[in-house]
Amino acid sequence: MSDTYFVRFVPAGSGVANVICNKMAQSRKQIVPLLMLILGLQLQPGCQWNVDSARRLAQVASWGQEAPVKVRKRPKNPLESTLNLVGTGGPKPSERTEQILRRYALLEEYKSRPDRAVNQLMDHVQREPTLEMVNAWTELAYIRAHTEHTSGNDDIALGWYFGALTQAFAHLFDERLRDQRNVFDPAFRKSCDIYNQSIEGMLRIIAKRKLLKPDSSIVLRVADRDIHIHIRLEGRWKSEPIEEIKFASDYLVQGLRNQYQSFGLGVPLIATRAGPSEQDNRIGANYYPPGLTFPLTAYFEVCDARPTAATFPYQFLGKMTSISDQRTSVGPDSGAEPQLKTEFVLHLVDPLESGNILINGQVVPLESDTTTPLAYFLKDPLINTSVFSTLALLDGEFAKGFHGLYLLEPYNPHKIPVVMVHGLWSSPTTWTEMFNDLRADAEIRDRYQFWFYLYHSGQPFWVSAHQMREDLQRVRQELDPYRNSVAMDHMVLIGHSMGGLISRLQTLESRDDFWNIVSDRPIYELKGDPELIREMSGIFYFSPNPSIRRVITIGTPHKGSEYANDSTRWLSRKLIRLPKRLIDGPHSIVKANPDYFRNPKFFEIATSIDSLSPNSQYFERMANAQRAPWVSYHNIVGIVEPHGVEKWIFPNQGESDGVVTAESAISPDTISEQRVGAGHAEVHRHPVSILEVRRILHENLNEYESGVRITRDQHIRQMQGPIENRY
Repeated sequence: MSDTYFVRFVPAGSGVANVICNKMAQSRKQIVPLLMLILGLQLQPGCQWNVDSARRLAQVASWGQEAPVKVRKRPKNPLESTLNLVGTGGPKPSERTEQILRRYALLEEYKSRPDRAVNQLMDHVQREPTLEMVNAWTELAYIRAHTEHTSGNDDIALGWYFGALTQAFAHLFDERLRDQRNVFDPAFRKSCDIYNQSIEGMLRIIAKRKLLKPDSSIVLRVADRDIHIHIRLEGRWKSEPIEEIKFASDYLVQGLRNQYQSFGLGVPLIATRAGPSEQDNRIGANYYPPGLTFPLTAYFEVCDARPTAATFPYQFLGKMTSISDQRTSVGPDSGAEPQLKTEFVLHLVDPLESGNILINGQVVPLESDTTTPLAYFLKDPLINTSVFSTLALLDGEFAKGFHGLYLLEPYNPHKIPVVMVHGLWSSPTTWTEMFNDLRADAEIRDRYQFWFYLYHSGQPFWVSAHQMREDLQRVRQELDPYRNSVAMDHMVLIGHSMGGLISRLQTLESRDDFWNIVSDRPIYELKGDPELIREMSGIFYFSPNPSIRRVITIGTPHKGSEYANDSTRWLSRKLIRLPKRLIDGPHSIVKANPDYFRNPKFFEIATSIDSLSPNSQYFERMANAQRAPWVSYHNIVGIVEPHGVEKWIFPNQGESDGVVTAESAISPDTISEQRVGAGHAEVHRHPVSILEVRRILHENLNEYESGVRITRDQHIRQMQGPIENRY
């Protein structure tokens, strides 16, 4: 979801009545549905938005918008051109395989009766199991499987797929072929592709029959053999409920700038975690977003037999007579118990957890696609349009149902949390580009876990900071109640725009500084509802979170924003619907304590737009507040040249990112500051910003491991070196 920010109104007295909308949504076609939403909130004050009504509006808003992923016309297949799978006259064997067929006088036979030719070639393979022969037979078996599968003959295709898979396995791992194996030979990579595509073909047939279920077993009956396949979900998702599994090759990523894949063995999959249930008592389960998707890779391993030509004779190939999920079933067409039995394991592993697997005692790289599952998660229109972020801005009751921290992977006490905090009129999906790029770094992926914070961006930012303070304490208590995790005490916060202010407030010591904005009398003398007084106390009195070690602010208005002028503040009060308690609570406290507050007008700051005014005393107190000595601050500032009507209206604006001036975005207490040529809505997505965050995370790792903090002067000397040393 693209980050959006509020409509900018020209300050009173400028003589210009035009409204400048910097970015209403990713697509201009979203403007009408968003205006409908805003109008609906105004005309129906009592209207309660829920997920269903919001999703219906999001579906309208998504019309004509490019989806994050789209279904391919046909699944991506690396063998498509190699074996001419969809071209004229195809499928067709490679030249090397045709040469083998010619050598054994089988080429003409293959053209007229391919099954007979392939079976005859297997006779030669049994007598002469050379790597070249095994490779040729494997290729022909895959072509037969693909042809039958395309024609809808799934039972026959399943047998051929299995034969191609086992012989590809022999090509890659059989000890008797080790001396002939050459990893630089293109045939080696082709065997990897046949191994992968044979698995995918088998799994598609198994999934079509709804038998692709983690932690289950199925039996394939073919000829005189039972093939037992045990499906095992392994690693950190082992105990998680899986709702569905899809194939990454079915989808084309459109919504992310970079796509991260690795090449090896296995079939990249998209797994969707089942929704929450009352019986789901796993640690951290209540922090997963609905419909969470994550990558898996499937690979096969033989348990009780080596996949050689002698082990898998041609009689094994043919029509599958039975497929079931009963371990002891007998195929209806076999007439007797099978004489042979082969045990296989279908491993389902998380490629983000480990990039290598162990097969037959060999360390093998895992084929993976980590971006497509992320893009697939974003395909929900409610996430992929500005409807959700608009409702989370305008309707406090709606936002309350989604408020809090979100995890995209199981909690790991040995990984350092990175908490990403969005800005005004936005949501956690604004971090997708940065998250996708950072997760591609192996060291960052292995040492960090990314959390996302969602809050009601229509309320004053200090209220959101108070709520985040309590939420971080709650998640620590739930995930690490005995405070055993050392990694948890090196937490990093990354905040964009207003999210940077909320993040900074987690690391300041309030003393009496903030309370003195409104009163010089002690807060314990207040009368009124104890719960309201407790909430008010949390806004004005707080201590730094001892677990936070770094704060990275991006495009943050440290001194407020000129966008929070009389016009926008008036408009925000008309549009933003705050929870009744947030409005009435402070007024009731003021009313119950006459002559107690010297500045009761502070409590009239009802919205986030109000709170961002550069005239707010809160910014002055933040600038002078005592900082936690264990926290390092980093800053990223966006700078763009004003253009068009904006340059004409604001000729003296100076440097800014289009929303926040450079003067406000700069913070003197940071140990690093990076300027980026990007506007406010794009600065946290810019490659230079992402590289800078990546550098800071590596610096944090070095500090975590060595226990030595990098000072501001040391950082300045480091940044004066060659650019390759910075990133």
